[in-house]
Amino acid sequence: MSKPNYAFEFNDPESDDYSSLSYDETKDFLTVKVADNPSDRRDVYLNFSSRLAVMEFAKHLIWNAIYKENGMVEILPRDFAVGHVKLTGDSSRLFIFFDENSPDPE
Repeated sequence: MSKPNYAFEFNDPESDDYSSLSYDETKDFLTVKVADNPSDRRDVYLNFSSRLAVMEFAKHLIWNAIYKENGMVEILPRDFAVGHVKLTGDSSRLFIFFDENSPDPE
């Protein structure tokens, strides 16, 4: 069985409403947990409820990499979808940093 091909366009830097897929925030969500390991390592688990949630989260990161100017993406546990993926209320906060002075990919 072959997988479908998807094409995503990010045409409007003022709007992150780039989802063309139908998602249900009660079924498509992300839970972020930091493991309490006895060692010095603290593993981070991104537990997605569906493949669609992974795709929407990835599109959110891509949009931020293209259009965001301050070099940080902050995702907090809330009761609404962020970037079309709901972060569950019991999740750890998620901070993603990148060098805002790095050149744009070609």
